Amino acid sequence: MPIQFQTLLILNDQPVTCPHCGARTDFILDLSHTRSKIQVHRCLSAACQFEFVVGIEDENENEP
Repeated sequence: MPIQFQTLLILNDQPVTCPHCGARTDFILDLSHTRSKIQVHRCLSAACQFEFVVGIEDENENEP
């Protein structure tokens, strides 16, 4: 199954869960240290295995 780039979820302080089935996920690619500030996650459910992108919100973006 290809990685879904159509939907970008924003990382928060809660554990990331699959947008399809709600199971916990693990990141398979961490680019949070780059300009793109994203992680690619895979659902840990054996039945789902959905892969999707999670964006890391820049803490300095909201400062005036």
